[in-house]
Amino acid sequence: MSCSRFHFLLSLNLDGRLSSARRESLLDHLAECSACAHLADEMREAQQLALSLPHERISSGFHESLWERIQAGEGSPEATFHEPVPLTTRLRYVATGAAAAALFLVALNSIAPTEPEQPADTIGQPRTETVASAAPVADSLRPAAVPSTGRTLAQRVRLQANPINPTNVAQVAQQITIENVNYLQSRARDLEDQLQVAHAPAIRATLDEPLRELQSATHLMQWMSGEDFIHLSPDTEAELRVADRIFPMLQKAQDAESIRSALALLRDLNTANFSRRFSVVCCDTQQDFLDRFRDQIL
Repeated sequence: MSCSRFHFLLSLNLDGRLSSARRESLLDHLAECSACAHLADEMREAQQLALSLPHERISSGFHESLWERIQAGEGSPEATFHEPVPLTTRLRYVATGAAAAALFLVALNSIAPTEPEQPADTIGQPRTETVASAAPVADSLRPAAVPSTGRTLAQRVRLQANPINPTNVAQVAQQITIENVNYLQSRARDLEDQLQVAHAPAIRATLDEPLRELQSATHLMQWMSGEDFIHLSPDTEAELRVADRIFPMLQKAQDAESIRSALALLRDLNTANFSRRFSVVCCDTQQDFLDRFRDQIL
């Protein structure tokens, strides 16, 4: 794929309209092409500059003065062309407007849905409607405001995945992933404002623990998918691979620009892809899963 095509993808990525798979392809190209990586930094800086510009506000008396000008006839045909509009032309304007309004009302009445009248004994009773939702997230999977800290992934799995089976373990890993992504994204916005005054080690230390927990959870989900315990959607698989890039990027970052790139990648993570439903493929026997899972994490 030519660089011009990736320039288009850079624009879509800044707007948040790039899918996980295409963003992963873009990141691979940026890692190899220094020119495109430099352009990506410039576009991101331009976006931040545009977002930092003050919002233009309308003066307090603008609406009043505009209304006075309208009432005075400014902008009307007479004021613009300095000659009176013929009476027949004005009548034609009025007739045309009235006809258009009548046609609109007739069309509206013809397409308006009609509901049968309810019997007298049911009037005023509440009516229940069923609304379908796409892949609702269970209450146990909703992200917390701040991720749990102080426990390893294995400890959280022992506490929360009860009993230990592919479904419960994958749900715990999914929950930990969503919690940490939400927390890290909120911290990234604050840290970007401190890049000019904070040192790289200080920022890395701030994000180290939640990033390690995020990486452990994403590795667990990828391992379970690779072992055919669960089946993840392509968008979730791609988003997990993108998340895996952030921790090593931040560990290697030595200057503000490198840290800004890692934080931008973190902010671009799409939590909706982590929340997608997964199917459980399981294994030959429950003991087979426990043995292989114990070797992997416990």
